[in-house]
Amino acid sequence: MDVDDDLWTDLTWDGQYQDEDTPKWLYDPPMKQGIRAMLELEHCEEELERLNHECSMMHAWLRGQRELLQLASRMAKGTLSVVFFY
Repeated sequence: MDVDDDLWTDLTWDGQYQDEDTPKWLYDPPMKQGIRAMLELEHCEEELERLNHECSMMHAWLRGQRELLQLASRMAKGTLSVVFFY
């Protein structure tokens, strides 16, 4: 594609190209706004998915830490015998 290709022309300011063959996303402000809103919504949904995954990973890590603390507590109280194998 060349920089001077017609695709790069902003048809918002030029009414002569706004016919039934011209895609509305090239010149119609509400259509452009709708596309931007749709893309922003998709990005928000992707971010929520990432945050939910991060939350799940954090909970798993915290469960592991709690189990280690409980194990250490039982060992300190002497209620758990530890056998080491070499």
